[in-house]
Amino acid sequence: MDRGIIAIIWDMGGVLMRTENRQPRNELAQSAGISYEELDQIVFASASSLQAEIGAIWDEEHWLNVASVLGLSRAVLPQFIEKFWSGDELDLQLLGWISSLENQYKIGLLSNAWKGTRASLLSRYPQFLDPFHAAIFSAEVGIRKPAAQIFSLILDKLNVEADKALFVDDFAANIIGARAAGLQAVQFKNREQVIKDISALLQGEQDAKMAG
Repeated sequence: MDRGIIAIIWDMGGVLMRTENRQPRNELAQSAGISYEELDQIVFASASSLQAEIGAIWDEEHWLNVASVLGLSRAVLPQFIEKFWSGDELDLQLLGWISSLENQYKIGLLSNAWKGTRASLLSRYPQFLDPFHAAIFSAEVGIRKPAAQIFSLILDKLNVEADKALFVDDFAANIIGARAAGLQAVQFKNREQVIKDISALLQGEQDAKMAG
């Protein structure tokens, strides 16, 4: 039986959307008297962030919690948020490569993301989701990676069996979760590495089919 990959599912943050310029966040951290890593934890790994990722609260409520922890006033919060995201960039080169695969493979997006992410993303990058046949943001379904259920949801949307899907993420815990759910997985380190690793995997399958 043919058990080749027919779907490739991508994480967003840290893979397609990455912090290419750390200076803005460094400056925010310094002004708050904490390290870059501590700021990162407060924004992305605090209790309110995890609640926002499962849709229990809106991102605005989470940012108010961030402001409270850092001792910021509501008045300066909009400028803080704008500066926090200002070093992030969408990897258009990687997105272009993904687009080149959309006629041969089912392409999915699976992201742990707060409420409102889809709308804010599309307002900034209107064509961002075009290459994807299905996209799930955790806050929209109330489940976050690495829970097995969220992998089942994206597989259902793509109408593909787990063992015929390849998942790409930068976090080891999510790679482990994907494999536990039956998917194949490649951990993202950088653009060149992930394109090389996936290309080799897909080419290996093609070669095996030809030989068989």
